[in-house]
Amino acid sequence: MQSADIAIIGGEKDFNLLRLASYVTNHTDLKLNLILFGDSSAHAFHYDLNRNKLYLNNQEYNCKAIFMRGDIFKYQETKNPNDHNSAQTWKNSISAWLIANPDIKVLNRKLLTQPYFHKANSLILAKKYGIPIPETYISNSTKQINALHEEQKLIFKPINGGGHTKVLEKKFDDAIYKAGLIKEPYFFQETLEYPELRIFYIGGDFHTFRLKSKAIDHREVDSPTDIIYEASPENIKDKLESLNQEIGLRYSASDFKFCSKTKEFKFLEINTNPMFTAFDKVAEGKVCESMINALS
Repeated sequence: MQSADIAIIGGEKDFNLLRLASYVTNHTDLKLNLILFGDSSAHAFHYDLNRNKLYLNNQEYNCKAIFMRGDIFKYQETKNPNDHNSAQTWKNSISAWLIANPDIKVLNRKLLTQPYFHKANSLILAKKYGIPIPETYISNSTKQINALHEEQKLIFKPINGGGHTKVLEKKFDDAIYKAGLIKEPYFFQETLEYPELRIFYIGGDFHTFRLKSKAIDHREVDSPTDIIYEASPENIKDKLESLNQEIGLRYSASDFKFCSKTKEFKFLEINTNPMFTAFDKVAEGKVCESMINALS
């Protein structure tokens, strides 16, 4: 296992990080890892969320403290929105590991989940309250993902949201990904099956809808979705209410999908500003009724 007293992490052009690393090297006896990302420096990052294990360059990794800065310098240089998104992806990926490990010292820990809502945080909290979650990995390591792909069918989606879920149809080609790396991490998860549940939580009320679709992601435009309004599962309501309360939500929609191996619905994510029109129509106005009751 690789380990360090302190890791300093960020963009390779961030001179602030180099100054801090110089201080650690010249004025302390701390074991330092300087982990920089950019065009001339790359690292294989693979976080197994269910087992809470991080692999850095394909070795299990741990450290006692982290100082991390999101990379602003590359975007300032290129003005390319993709560089801004990539920097945010890396920051969110490392934040996911920090969120799950409160013993690691980090400045401004509360900002790991604020002001943006971190999708990994909801999975970690769901585990805390005994809500089943899929096998989940945050990774840019083609070696690790190819090994997992041999054992199970995987889906993937962007760390920062905004993109639809896709099936990983085949292993990454070693001839194309010669360094064994994707440019930045993605969420990779075991593939679950329909039906899917969407459970609205509105001011203490629950509204549950069962969805079926031909597409892996029911939001795909050309894929009609069957929606059925049904009773909310009693075995999940208390746990889901605790999850919402810890995050500070009075309005949300949580998504679950069926696992044929364990015969249970597994939690995918919680949406803090979900669309509701299609569901309210099926429920004949009950979703809107709960929203107005909660507001009045």
